[in-house]
Amino acid sequence: MRAIVALCLISIVASVALMPQQKKTLKQKPNVFGIFCDICVSLVQTVEKDLTDDFPTIEKNVNAECDSVFGTGVLDSACKEVCDYYLEEVVADLKNGENAKDVCTSISFC
Repeated sequence: MRAIVALCLISIVASVALMPQQKKTLKQKPNVFGIFCDICVSLVQTVEKDLTDDFPTIEKNVNAECDSVFGTGVLDSACKEVCDYYLEEVVADLKNGENAKDVCTSISFC
């Protein structure tokens, strides 16, 4: 659990650092978690395309998507670890007819 929390914190810091800088006004609120939602939806859509495949194939493809989003290193490892943790739940939710955004909301990434 500590590893997941640490990886999430690292991901937040890296995401904030990689976000394009916007001109801030008093009325704007930064949306730090929006990037996590977008990445989650993209990963869940990858799973959705592969629902007819066996579980190891789905897992391999979602890990490949982590590679394409994060390259290699800590963020890639964190992505794979989080995906492995939630993959069974995501597959079940998709098979029950939920869309990608709803799945990501249910696992608290949106």
